[in-house]
Amino acid sequence: DIIPDYEGGFILKGLVFDLNPNDPELREFHQMLSQMGLQDITINANAITNHRNKGDRYHQKTSSNLELVGLGELEIYSDVEILKTTFNMIDQFNFEDEDPTQSLMLMSSLGGGFFINYIEVMYQDQGLMGFVMNAAEQSMLMDRNQISDMVLDLMSIQLMAYPDINSSLIPPMERFLKRGGRIVASVEPRSSLPVISLFAQIQTPEDAIRVFGFKLRN
Repeated sequence: DIIPDYEGGFILKGLVFDLNPNDPELREFHQMLSQMGLQDITINANAITNHRNKGDRYHQKTSSNLELVGLGELEIYSDVEILKTTFNMIDQFNFEDEDPTQSLMLMSSLGGGFFINYIEVMYQDQGLMGFVMNAAEQSMLMDRNQISDMVLDLMSIQLMAYPDINSSLIPPMERFLKRGGRIVASVEPRSSLPVISLFAQIQTPEDAIRVFGFKLRN
């Protein structure tokens, strides 16, 4: 059966988790909230999906947002396609009753029918990063810049063999660690090949960055 075109979504606004301040097991949690000027956890969330038939494929664009007020906000956008034959195969397959090996073989073959046009993940800090850094400063007796430099040095050592990756990832990570704000990771493959074909082109981490068009920015 063909899934007809549709648009759908939801909005969640002002969901409050007001935990018992007198519960001794939650004392440390409430102390953490208090240090950030919060009394509870308030959640705002929304998502919208646009589904379209496109020849032999389903084309789906999804945008979602999750905000923990006073802590941080996460946004995810995806633009992907899947072959209708692949979708029907997934829909008809009984993962609970089938042999795990068969399930694994099916999952590994899905890359041949799955296409990524664009995926983006954005995190906007609203205070959580500052709290984490403050806690680290107290335990490590170092300031935020020193802690950030230590993390960045470790990353640079791991990426020493890949200077192109190092030069593209370290600067935005440094700005985020030292100043907070936002950080955005995106994937935009240069070719419209299925995912399994993209993986076949990867021999090194630098190949992965190039093939999937991975970018990190503020």
